[in-house]
Amino acid sequence: MRLAKGESIGRPHIAQVLVNKGVVKSVREAFDLYIGTGGPAYVPRYKITPEEGIALIQKAGGVAVLAHPGINKLDKEIEGWVKAGLQGIEVSHSEHSKEDEIKYSQIAKHYGLLMTGGSDFHGEELKPGVHLGGWGTGYEIVEKIRALAYQHHI
Repeated sequence: MRLAKGESIGRPHIAQVLVNKGVVKSVREAFDLYIGTGGPAYVPRYKITPEEGIALIQKAGGVAVLAHPGINKLDKEIEGWVKAGLQGIEVSHSEHSKEDEIKYSQIAKHYGLLMTGGSDFHGEELKPGVHLGGWGTGYEIVEKIRALAYQHHI
């Protein structure tokens, strides 16, 4: 937990602890011998499909919005996710270029999706120069999100 500094604990943290305790000589060795795919301490991640995620978000009363599509480069999948119930797309993002913002704005308009934004702020250490609130969503979008979420409760 100390190595993760409050973030989610992952295999790299476990590997580093094994190195620190002298169980293995390197992080690579920890993965090769213990926690890598097929190793005795390997636990596969449980993953859901984006479609399952959209359904779960909506079932919980939330609004399904695709985060930072310019980073993930999943443009070809957007149409299918819209058919599955995707309701918004993050257009403004700290790692989106102006071209990304134009492209995702056009995609959002084409499919009638909400256009959101955010800094993806995770602290100065992880994202130097990215400040909380530096990218955002106007209040009118917040109201639209509330209205969509309310519709799911009816």
